[in-house]
Amino acid sequence: MIKVLCDGYQVSKEVIKFSGGEVHPKLKVNSGHFGPHDFHLQCYIQNSDDFMEMLLVVDALRRNWSIQSISAEIPYVPYARQDRVCDHGEALGASVAASLINMCKFDRVSIVDPHSDVIGALIDNVVIAHQTDFIPTDKGCDVVLAPDAGAIKKAQVTAKRFGIPVLSAHKVRDVKTGDITHTEVPLDIANYNKVMVVDDICDGGRTFIEIGKVLHDSFNFNNEDLVLHVTHGIFSKGVGELYKYYGEIYSPFLWDKD
Repeated sequence: MIKVLCDGYQVSKEVIKFSGGEVHPKLKVNSGHFGPHDFHLQCYIQNSDDFMEMLLVVDALRRNWSIQSISAEIPYVPYARQDRVCDHGEALGASVAASLINMCKFDRVSIVDPHSDVIGALIDNVVIAHQTDFIPTDKGCDVVLAPDAGAIKKAQVTAKRFGIPVLSAHKVRDVKTGDITHTEVPLDIANYNKVMVVDDICDGGRTFIEIGKVLHDSFNFNNEDLVLHVTHGIFSKGVGELYKYYGEIYSPFLWDKD
């Protein structure tokens, strides 16, 4: 879904889809003056139609209005998780997604807690907000737990903000199937009373469910002892299974943006 603002006011937009599957947005900018205007796009990109709508909207703006600047807010950057080629025959999705965004020639692109530093390096004129900007309180937690080694740097920033230590779990994943085959949590976790598990994305939630199982079964933590904070909540499998292990779940950017 793409929202368009002109000089701070939302622009009326109609989107139809042709029988061949092509999206066709049409803007209705009621200009109080001839410009130039400052346009801002709020882009909640969930599929290829949203990507095409963003590209077409920018093209329409540049063709029809006098422009001072065009900026974009893209909290969740699709394909950022595909920041390397893991197997023969794959594409580098992060590079492709960044290329599409860069085609728009935005003056500023604001993204939130991207999965990888790679995507931030690939997008032109990017401004990155960290996860800690959206965690209002530590909820009484006395340790931050990163779900894997790849998340430890972000978890360290969150832990530093609250003045508490950070530990990292370890998971083994089959790179061809994506299945988690094993999860380990450091023994030092037993020295703490309440744990905040943090990461940038929760998709199906299997990573956090497996961590929750280990914390409950091996360390005798209860639901009220565990807090899950993920910046981008896709929750493609729902949250019912997660609430079996976590007393509180926070996600400032939910996938559903109607």
